[in-house]
Amino acid sequence: MSDFYKAMENRRTIHHLSNEAVISQERLEQVIGNALNFTPTAFNAQEQRLVLLTYEKHVWFWNQVKSALKSHCTRRELPRISGKD
Repeated sequence: MSDFYKAMENRRTIHHLSNEAVISQERLEQVIGNALNFTPTAFNAQEQRLVLLTYEKHVWFWNQVKSALKSHCTRRELPRISGKD
């Protein structure tokens, strides 16, 4: 197998999420609102919906995700999921 195909096969993207705000709440709402309003939809249906969780609700949500993953993942997979190596 060529190096290109090996690289494709083994490619991974890892995003480290944080609960630290890098832009203001107002700016975030403005950017997301514009994205929703000006993004084309199939047959111009305009059926976009979005839930934006910030601050305490953001932390609560990710704690719920971690709890749910613990019941579906092996002990060995958990450090990768929680970001702890």
